[in-house]
Amino acid sequence: MDMSNNPTAAILALFYGLLLKELLAVAFVAVFMFLLRRRHQDRVISHVMEDEVPGRRLLRGAFGGLWILDGLLQAQPAMSSEFVPHYLVPILNGQPIGIANLMERGIIVWAGHPIFWDTMTVWAQIFLGLMILVGRDTRLGRVGLWASIGWSLIVWVMGEGLGGLFVPGNNTWLTGTPGSVVFYGIAAWLLLVSPNRWRIGSIQKRMRWIVGGLWLGLAMLQAWPGNGFWSARVLAGPTINMAEMAQPSWVSAPLYATGNILLRYPHAMNGIITIVMAVLGIGWLWKGGRQIAIASMLWAFITWWLGQDFGVLGGLGTDPNSGLPMIFVMSASIMVSNAPQKLKNPTGKDVEMGAVSMTDGTG
Repeated sequence: MDMSNNPTAAILALFYGLLLKELLAVAFVAVFMFLLRRRHQDRVISHVMEDEVPGRRLLRGAFGGLWILDGLLQAQPAMSSEFVPHYLVPILNGQPIGIANLMERGIIVWAGHPIFWDTMTVWAQIFLGLMILVGRDTRLGRVGLWASIGWSLIVWVMGEGLGGLFVPGNNTWLTGTPGSVVFYGIAAWLLLVSPNRWRIGSIQKRMRWIVGGLWLGLAMLQAWPGNGFWSARVLAGPTINMAEMAQPSWVSAPLYATGNILLRYPHAMNGIITIVMAVLGIGWLWKGGRQIAIASMLWAFITWWLGQDFGVLGGLGTDPNSGLPMIFVMSASIMVSNAPQKLKNPTGKDVEMGAVSMTDGTG
């Protein structure tokens, strides 16, 4: 699937010229938000975040950074002219009629002023990342997290077609289902949970159920006969398509090799893929713990590489696909501290808490 393109010099000049003009307005708004944060900073929350749990800090830094990365990816030269025909329109294939109609309306709006909407998307995503990173647990940071959830929902429907969930033959973890922005929304929701819930470890149960449920759901999609993954052509198709994108040979060669294995042994390979994800899901729901988390991250990395092709290559990649965000969520889960923690109460006094186990399921 060749997504390469050659936008004209005039289009590129218009595209990047508009980005530079908008930069002045963005800088003004950024300064205003910074001053507003300094004036209205919530002192209690600021006091609580002095010893923020490492897992929560990782989640904030990772997904704030990912939003900024996504904004920069949206500024690639290819986006100026080929985003609609080579990215959005193909996602329509196989969608349920209701979703397809909704996406078509969005595509019509975008196609009317493609450069304007693309530059707006660039700055919107960069701003979301900055609000999460700079705002932290202030009002600015919470607004950024709520905005992140809302924007994730819009992108999930209009830009990812619900991650292909209802498109047989494309609704597999190997292509990035359920969609990367699902994890952006999950991360924002977890960060909105009180820091004290992280500090005492009760967030662990929520994270276990989220990750375990996702792996089990993906295993069922992979095994469902109607999705066609027991067929060599359907199972290997997405990987081979990724390998054919414009990218260095050292990146595409392992994808071709993986695609050939899937073509030769479709039943065995689909069975292995299904069983691995089912075991991971059961492991998270039953007990959780460091071992199952590390195994899950290893599986997520392998499939992010050999199935999702790291997501950002080819000139029209809008994000790093689902593998990397999933790894960040699972990493945050195992970084929730086991040691006794001091719970901050609204008066700023410390309340000593007992040790919380990695596998503690109390809510």
